[in-house]
Amino acid sequence: MDYSYVEKVKQTEEIEDEDAEEEQEPAEDDEEEKPVKKETIFLAGRLYREDTEIKQAPAPAPKEGEEAPAAPDSKWKTKWIYEKWNKVVNSADFSDVPATMGQLLKKSRQEIRSNKDRVKEAKSAVIKAAEEKRALLAAAAAKKTKAAKKGGKAKQEEAPVEDEEKREVVATA
Repeated sequence: MDYSYVEKVKQTEEIEDEDAEEEQEPAEDDEEEKPVKKETIFLAGRLYREDTEIKQAPAPAPKEGEEAPAAPDSKWKTKWIYEKWNKVVNSADFSDVPATMGQLLKKSRQEIRSNKDRVKEAKSAVIKAAEEKRALLAAAAAKKTKAAKKGGKAKQEEAPVEDEEKREVVATA
């Protein structure tokens, strides 16, 4: 950290060192409560890591008689982000900055977890809908082949396979 910048901030914010004043005051009885020390806190910023998953192309479908290939491992791109604040606060203004920052971090991590859970739920719903669609198409194809094998003299209604409804999956809180 460049401490010369802190000195510049003290000058621009017109902050005086109170250490010299505190030394001059005589200490009174120890029985009385000690006053809370007023501190000047320089909040330079925060550094955090952001991981994003790199999407890979899906593996081709296995041919008949072959085993399905193992799912590829997820690859992650890590990015370090520095959020610059450069704020000067007094401990009297913010009684417990570390606890407040900790609560903010805890809340943001809970939000991230809940958002990831929502995404997983939405993905599973999409997969389930795709499986249902495949099952319906397979059933329609089986019905069609069965009718063709019987001779096909009697006209049977064909299930409209192409005119399916598109479903939109929305995750709710």
